[in-house]
Amino acid sequence: MEEITKKIIDAAIHTGEWPDEISLNECRQWMAEQKLADQLTEQNKPIKCPCCEQSNNMYKITLSIRNLRFMLRHIWLSDRDMKSGGDGYINYKEIQAKLREDTGSVLSSYSPMTKFPWDFMAPRIDTDHKVKRDGCFIPTKRGREWARGHISIPETIYMYNGSVTDYSKHVVSCKHIKDVNFQELMDEYRTW
Repeated sequence: MEEITKKIIDAAIHTGEWPDEISLNECRQWMAEQKLADQLTEQNKPIKCPCCEQSNNMYKITLSIRNLRFMLRHIWLSDRDMKSGGDGYINYKEIQAKLREDTGSVLSSYSPMTKFPWDFMAPRIDTDHKVKRDGCFIPTKRGREWARGHISIPETIYMYNGSVTDYSKHVVSCKHIKDVNFQELMDEYRTW
Protein backbone atom coordinates (compact mmCIF):
# COMPACT_ATOMS: atom_id res chain seq x y z
CA MET A 1 0.00 0.00 0.00
CA GLU A 2 1.30 3.43 -0.88
CA GLU A 3 2.56 5.64 1.94
CA ILE A 4 0.19 8.46 0.92
CA THR A 5 -2.81 6.13 1.24
CA LYS A 6 -1.67 5.11 4.73
CA LYS A 7 -1.44 8.76 5.76
CA ILE A 8 -4.94 9.49 4.40
CA ILE A 9 -6.40 6.53 6.29
CA ASP A 10 -4.61 7.51 9.50
CA ALA A 11 -5.96 11.06 9.15
CA ALA A 12 -9.47 9.73 8.47
CA ILE A 13 -9.40 7.72 11.69
CA HIS A 14 -8.52 10.80 13.74
CA THR A 15 -10.93 13.21 12.02
CA GLY A 16 -13.79 10.78 11.48
CA GLU A 17 -14.13 11.93 7.85
CA TRP A 18 -13.66 9.23 5.26
CA PRO A 19 -12.19 10.49 1.96
CA ASP A 20 -13.85 9.35 -1.30
CA GLU A 21 -10.57 8.46 -2.98
CA ILE A 22 -9.86 5.51 -0.66
CA SER A 23 -11.39 2.21 -1.68
CA LEU A 24 -12.80 -0.37 0.70
CA ASN A 25 -10.08 -2.81 -0.41
CA GLU A 26 -7.38 -0.29 0.50
CA CYS A 27 -9.01 0.15 3.90
CA ARG A 28 -9.10 -3.61 4.48
CA GLN A 29 -5.46 -3.91 3.45
CA TRP A 30 -4.54 -1.13 5.89
CA MET A 31 -6.44 -2.87 8.70
CA ALA A 32 -4.72 -6.19 7.97
CA GLU A 33 -1.34 -4.43 8.09
CA GLN A 34 -2.27 -2.80 11.39
CA LYS A 35 -3.32 -6.14 12.87
CA LEU A 36 -0.13 -7.82 11.64
CA ALA A 37 1.90 -5.04 13.27
CA ASP A 38 -0.09 -5.52 16.51
CA GLN A 39 0.49 -9.26 16.36
CA LEU A 40 4.22 -8.83 15.88
CA THR A 41 4.38 -6.51 18.89
CA GLU A 42 2.09 -8.80 20.98
CA GLN A 43 -0.59 -6.06 21.19
CA ASN A 44 -3.62 -8.02 20.08
CA LYS A 45 -6.19 -5.27 20.58
CA PRO A 46 -9.26 -4.78 18.39
CA ILE A 47 -9.23 -1.82 16.01
CA LYS A 48 -12.20 0.02 14.51
CA CYS A 49 -12.71 0.08 10.79
CA PRO A 50 -12.68 3.69 9.58
CA CYS A 51 -15.31 2.77 6.93
CA CYS A 52 -17.95 0.99 8.96
CA GLU A 53 -16.94 1.54 12.60
CA GLN A 54 -16.96 -2.22 13.29
CA SER A 55 -14.39 -3.61 15.65
CA ASN A 56 -11.96 -6.13 14.13
CA ASN A 57 -9.45 -8.38 15.77
CA MET A 58 -6.74 -10.90 14.96
CA TYR A 59 -7.48 -14.31 16.46
CA LYS A 60 -4.83 -16.71 17.63
CA ILE A 61 -6.00 -20.34 17.46
CA THR A 62 -3.87 -23.06 18.98
CA LEU A 63 -4.44 -26.79 18.70
CA SER A 64 -5.61 -28.42 21.90
CA ILE A 65 -6.89 -31.71 23.24
CA ARG A 66 -10.42 -30.41 22.64
CA ASN A 67 -9.66 -30.08 18.90
CA LEU A 68 -8.35 -33.64 18.85
CA ARG A 69 -11.36 -35.05 20.72
CA PHE A 70 -13.66 -33.17 18.34
CA MET A 71 -11.90 -34.58 15.26
CA LEU A 72 -11.86 -38.13 16.62
CA ARG A 73 -15.56 -37.96 17.43
CA HIS A 74 -16.30 -36.41 14.04
CA ILE A 75 -14.39 -39.18 12.24
CA TRP A 76 -16.17 -41.85 14.27
CA LEU A 77 -19.63 -40.40 13.57
CA SER A 78 -18.82 -39.92 9.88
CA ASP A 79 -17.56 -43.49 9.49
CA ARG A 80 -20.63 -44.83 11.30
CA ASP A 81 -22.89 -42.80 9.02
CA MET A 82 -21.17 -44.14 5.88
CA LYS A 83 -21.38 -47.74 7.13
CA SER A 84 -25.14 -47.32 7.48
CA GLY A 85 -25.48 -45.99 3.92
CA GLY A 86 -25.16 -42.24 4.60
CA ASP A 87 -22.86 -39.75 2.93
CA GLY A 88 -20.61 -39.19 5.98
CA TYR A 89 -21.58 -35.55 6.50
CA ILE A 90 -22.30 -34.85 10.15
CA ASN A 91 -24.00 -31.81 11.66
CA TYR A 92 -21.71 -29.75 13.88
CA LYS A 93 -24.31 -29.70 16.67
CA GLU A 94 -24.47 -33.49 16.68
CA ILE A 95 -20.70 -33.69 17.19
CA GLN A 96 -20.95 -31.13 19.99
CA ALA A 97 -23.75 -33.11 21.68
CA LYS A 98 -21.70 -36.31 21.54
CA LEU A 99 -18.66 -34.49 22.95
CA ARG A 100 -20.75 -33.06 25.78
CA GLU A 101 -21.99 -36.59 26.53
CA ASP A 102 -18.40 -37.97 26.43
CA THR A 103 -16.54 -35.31 28.38
CA GLY A 104 -18.96 -32.67 29.59
CA SER A 105 -17.02 -30.16 27.50
CA VAL A 106 -17.41 -28.79 23.98
CA LEU A 107 -15.74 -26.36 21.63
CA SER A 108 -17.37 -22.96 21.47
CA SER A 109 -20.48 -22.65 19.36
CA TYR A 110 -18.70 -20.74 16.60
CA SER A 111 -18.44 -22.21 13.14
CA PRO A 112 -16.13 -25.21 12.99
CA MET A 113 -14.42 -23.65 10.00
CA THR A 114 -13.07 -20.94 12.30
CA LYS A 115 -12.10 -23.48 14.94
CA PHE A 116 -10.49 -25.78 12.35
CA PRO A 117 -8.93 -23.58 9.68
CA TRP A 118 -6.32 -26.31 9.11
CA ASP A 119 -8.56 -27.91 6.43
CA PHE A 120 -9.61 -30.77 8.72
CA MET A 121 -13.21 -30.77 7.49
CA ALA A 122 -15.19 -29.78 4.43
CA PRO A 123 -18.72 -28.32 4.42
CA ARG A 124 -21.51 -29.96 2.47
CA ILE A 125 -22.13 -28.17 -0.80
CA ASP A 126 -25.86 -28.54 -1.30
CA THR A 127 -27.29 -28.71 -4.76
CA ASP A 128 -30.83 -29.24 -3.50
CA HIS A 129 -31.81 -25.82 -2.16
CA LYS A 130 -35.20 -27.08 -1.00
CA VAL A 131 -33.57 -29.10 1.78
CA LYS A 132 -31.76 -27.10 4.45
CA ARG A 133 -28.67 -28.93 5.75
CA ASP A 134 -26.45 -26.15 7.04
CA GLY A 135 -23.67 -27.03 9.44
CA CYS A 136 -22.89 -30.46 7.98
CA PHE A 137 -19.24 -31.36 7.53
CA ILE A 138 -17.15 -34.36 6.54
CA PRO A 139 -13.59 -35.00 7.78
CA THR A 140 -11.01 -34.45 5.06
CA LYS A 141 -8.10 -36.79 4.34
CA ARG A 142 -5.81 -34.24 6.02
CA GLY A 143 -8.06 -34.14 9.13
CA ARG A 144 -8.08 -37.93 9.35
CA GLU A 145 -4.30 -38.15 8.94
CA TRP A 146 -3.69 -35.53 11.63
CA ALA A 147 -6.14 -37.09 14.11
CA ARG A 148 -4.40 -40.45 13.70
CA GLY A 149 -0.94 -38.97 14.26
CA HIS A 150 0.35 -39.41 10.71
CA ILE A 151 1.11 -35.76 9.86
CA SER A 152 2.32 -32.63 11.65
CA ILE A 153 0.85 -29.16 11.12
CA PRO A 154 1.45 -25.64 12.49
CA GLU A 155 0.39 -25.61 16.14
CA THR A 156 -0.92 -22.05 16.05
CA ILE A 157 -2.52 -19.99 13.32
CA TYR A 158 -3.59 -16.36 13.22
CA MET A 159 -6.86 -15.40 11.57
CA TYR A 160 -8.09 -11.99 10.57
CA ASN A 161 -11.37 -11.29 8.82
CA GLY A 162 -12.01 -15.01 8.24
CA SER A 163 -8.64 -15.64 6.60
CA VAL A 164 -5.42 -17.17 7.87
CA THR A 165 -2.81 -14.41 7.97
CA ASP A 166 0.07 -16.25 9.63
CA TYR A 167 0.99 -19.48 11.36
CA SER A 168 3.56 -20.66 13.86
CA LYS A 169 6.79 -22.23 12.71
CA HIS A 170 6.33 -24.88 15.41
CA VAL A 171 4.59 -27.92 13.92
CA VAL A 172 3.00 -30.72 15.92
CA SER A 173 1.32 -34.02 15.35
CA CYS A 174 -1.67 -34.75 17.55
CA LYS A 175 0.60 -36.97 19.64
CA HIS A 176 2.49 -33.91 20.86
CA ILE A 177 -0.29 -31.54 21.86
CA LYS A 178 -0.12 -30.30 25.42
CA ASP A 179 -1.96 -32.56 27.92
CA VAL A 180 -2.63 -35.34 25.38
CA ASN A 181 -2.09 -38.99 26.22
CA PHE A 182 -2.40 -40.18 22.63
CA GLN A 183 -2.51 -43.90 23.39
CA GLU A 184 -5.26 -43.41 25.97
CA LEU A 185 -7.32 -41.38 23.49
CA MET A 186 -6.84 -43.99 20.76
CA ASP A 187 -7.93 -46.75 23.15
CA GLU A 188 -11.04 -44.71 24.03
CA TYR A 189 -11.71 -44.07 20.33
CA ARG A 190 -11.68 -47.81 19.60
CA THR A 191 -14.36 -48.47 22.26
CA TRP A 192 -16.96 -46.08 20.82
